Amino acid sequence: MLAIQNLEVRYGAIIALRGISFAVEQGQVVTLIGANGAGKSTTLNTISGLVKARMGSIQFQGQAINTWGADRIAQHGLIQVPEGRQIIATMTVQENLEMGAYPRAGGWLGWRGESSDNIQADIEDVFQRFPRLRERRRQKAGSLSGGEQQMLALGRALVAQPKLMMLDEPSMGLAPVLVNEVFAIIKDLKAEGKTILLVEQNARKALDVADYAYVLERGQIAKSAPAFDLRDDAEVIEAYLG
Repeated sequence: MLAIQNLEVRYGAIIALRGISFAVEQGQVVTLIGANGAGKSTTLNTISGLVKARMGSIQFQGQAINTWGADRIAQHGLIQVPEGRQIIATMTVQENLEMGAYPRAGGWLGWRGESSDNIQADIEDVFQRFPRLRERRRQKAGSLSGGEQQMLALGRALVAQPKLMMLDEPSMGLAPVLVNEVFAIIKDLKAEGKTILLVEQNARKALDVADYAYVLERGQIAKSAPAFDLRDDAEVIEAYLG
């Protein structure tokens, strides 16, 4: 579904990604793990069109998307849940979820001939998945707890009808009990056949849920293997699992 070849990204004189290559197959959960500054978030931001690559190829469902803008990439079903959630704090929960329909409806109506009934049905599905969001649907999103905001960010992405979801540090800043809850949600999405590219600082949790894993170090892929195997890798245990 997603194929990255020899991707290089620079910020001025700083090389953030040094020719990385990896793939995500349909229905897989693939995780990128590594220390802060390894290039994990840069990878996602480049795939989603927020950062432009200096070299390399990004193919999504067989189409080269390197030159596409972020809006076009999202319209084709590659949806990112950004680090820090980035919900719109001054809008209600309901309004944030409605914003999730923007990529599929081209600004609410018209791009695919979407009706508001279809969009509201998908928002109702999100409320079924996250009952707490239904209870708070008229609250300002900024008044939600950190865990609830993460649920809202995931719900907003689901309303976009993603073909591939990219999750950037979904457990960041959450209490341990909420981290467990977020990863239970990711396991549920995996069981439903969703395709996910996961960037996560909590390497143990990421490897527990993923099918395949890549270890990023200083902008390069240092290791790659089925996630089950990396959980038992001595170097990975020493560096990331403790």
